[in-house]
Amino acid sequence: MFHLPLSLQRLLLLLALSLAFSLNGCGNTPDDDDSASDDDDDDSASDDDDSAADDDDDDSAADDDDDSAADDDDDDDSAADDDDDDSAATDANISGMVTRSGDFVKGQDGIGTVVVTVLAQDPKAGPPGMPVAFTSVPDADLSASGASVSYSLEGLTPRVEPYYVVAFIDDDASGAMGGPNENDLVAQPVELTATTGGTYSVDLDLAGTLD
Repeated sequence: MFHLPLSLQRLLLLLALSLAFSLNGCGNTPDDDDSASDDDDDDSASDDDDSAADDDDDDSAADDDDDSAADDDDDDDSAADDDDDDSAATDANISGMVTRSGDFVKGQDGIGTVVVTVLAQDPKAGPPGMPVAFTSVPDADLSASGASVSYSLEGLTPRVEPYYVVAFIDDDASGAMGGPNENDLVAQPVELTATTGGTYSVDLDLAGTLD
């Protein structure tokens, strides 16, 4: 029988053992890689879940901010509406008729702009000062005796002291904003006491010219 030298036998044994260990290591490596890959996938999924949760939290916070801002806007609009309603309820308004009973000046026809003015002081007692409010009715036809036109004024502040309401017709078309002259019929001042809000009726009569 042929016998290998002892040194050669040992070399072959070492080679066999080395090959066995190498094959065993190759068999285990893919499992380790798969496990590591699975761990990475789990970590990635966890990170995605955390990111989605953060996004949901951000969206929720954004929605809360938007809703809060919308509620604030609604509150502001409601407060503004309440202020407007309160202002309208406390104003004193006047309305009435302006009638012509006086004879217009020769050469005039009783047709023109009727101006109604509210004064803070009695014009008979001294300079009336600046008008508190005024309105005009253009092209009013008061040519017929007893003819009349309607008017209205809004936004007077209620007060204890009386107001004085006057009127005239710019019969000669000299300019309504300049006030009446000797050619225009005027109404005597009517005293108005408006201590509270509401609508007051004041009728005026164009009965004569300036003194």
